[in-house]
Amino acid sequence: MAIKNQKIYLDTCIWIYLLEGYAEYSSQLKELSTYIQDTNTQIYTSDLTLSEILVKPFQLARKDLQDLYKNIFCNSKLVNCISINQEILIKAASIKAEYKFKLPDAIHLSSAFSNLCIYFITNDIQLQKYPDVKVVLIDELYKIGE
Repeated sequence: MAIKNQKIYLDTCIWIYLLEGYAEYSSQLKELSTYIQDTNTQIYTSDLTLSEILVKPFQLARKDLQDLYKNIFCNSKLVNCISINQEILIKAASIKAEYKFKLPDAIHLSSAFSNLCIYFITNDIQLQKYPDVKVVLIDELYKIGE
């Protein structure tokens, strides 16, 4: 992985995999997590991620997960949470119109693009159609920096 000193954006699914565990991607996530911790890589996500990620913990009444996610996205200095503003929303509308993505996906891509993130890590293959940010699937982390 050659993402040192780069800005990378983590999609909501990646946060769930990292924080709740997901056996299928454990080796990739461990590698990503270690690399992030060992380098000056800047991690970004949108405030939208917090809303999306809290749905299941609220449904399951999992206060522990609610607190974990709130702490990471509201109090951590390791994660740069991007506030959604009109510029991001206008860009998201154009992304949605052109690529037919769901609005939350367009907001995430717009947030990454607007904050000059080089990579957008996700598990959503359709997002690779968006050309303005390098969209990398979790199974393709080895391609970062190529």
